[in-house]
Amino acid sequence: MKILTNTKNELLNRQEIKLIVESEKSPNYPELALAISEKIGKPVENVDILSVYGHFGTKTFEASAHVYDSSEDKNRIKVKTKKQRDTEKKAIEEAKKSEAESKKNEQAN
Repeated sequence: MKILTNTKNELLNRQEIKLIVESEKSPNYPELALAISEKIGKPVENVDILSVYGHFGTKTFEASAHVYDSSEDKNRIKVKTKKQRDTEKKAIEEAKKSEAESKKNEQAN
């Protein structure tokens, strides 16, 4: 793995990395995130792989990633899909309902 650029973005609390990976097959995102976290020295939870591009006929792949200073920064900044937002809303609503039901049960007893 060879890092081409490593730019620190102070506004978003992250490092923006472009790198070259040599591999027999296309590296998958979890393996690449683990390798980047070991190289940079940050937890794997803070790594967000953006893309992996292969060059036809070669064993080299270009990848780009963001490595956040903390997982809170990653969760705050990373754009979520509509499906992810909907599941979070449902989870919050269910938690509120179960909390209200438990309060009712406590008051009844």
